[in-house]
Amino acid sequence: MATTKDFNEPLCACCNDCGSCLIGFLVPCGICYLQAKAVSDATGDGMGTPCLLRGLCCIGAALNRGKIRSHFEYDGSFLGDCFIHWFCTFCATLQEYREVQKAGHRA
Repeated sequence: MATTKDFNEPLCACCNDCGSCLIGFLVPCGICYLQAKAVSDATGDGMGTPCLLRGLCCIGAALNRGKIRSHFEYDGSFLGDCFIHWFCTFCATLQEYREVQKAGHRA
């Protein structure tokens, strides 16, 4: 019997971390920074590339989410990541940031 492994942090729990929520909401490009930081902390990739890829709408964000999924060995797919970021980029990005922070990957 196969088990699935998914994000520990819920998708719609943006207010669980008010600090990152405020950065994402009030600072221009704050969401891009938070997701780039999460990817960088989890995988060691530089932060410049995720910020540039973010300009491709949900595709860049989905690629970054995939890096986090791959690093933590979570189930999912690129298409699913695209849908999540298409409909709820803000919540998905904050979920990714919280997930990496709670896993102990801090700069």
